[in-house]
Amino acid sequence: MSQWSKLNTKQKNKLTKLGRAVALQMTSAVTKRSPVDTGRFRSNWYSSVGAPSTTVDGSGAGSNSVIKGMQPGDIFYFVNNLPYAHKLEYGHSDQAPHGMVRITIAEFSPLVDAQVKLISRE
Repeated sequence: MSQWSKLNTKQKNKLTKLGRAVALQMTSAVTKRSPVDTGRFRSNWYSSVGAPSTTVDGSGAGSNSVIKGMQPGDIFYFVNNLPYAHKLEYGHSDQAPHGMVRITIAEFSPLVDAQVKLISRE
């Protein structure tokens, strides 16, 4: 294997690790910030690659397995398809008056910067 191939493989592995770490932290933050009454809303977040999930069954299954399978260039989706999700994001809950997704997105750049520093030390 040439030096360029080794370097390319190493960088691709770091990029893959970065994408997965950021996705895991972002999904975890949104989920933890989700208000809980019956638990249905919090358990209805779904991760997918390629197209947004349309599932509404409250199992929230598969987020970690989806993230573990992500590759550079994949488009990652994290959605909650309950009909009242939009209302909760825009202040309908005293538990999350400023939403969940918007707050987490505001933390995106610092989170990526921190992950880049961690990964570049390896």
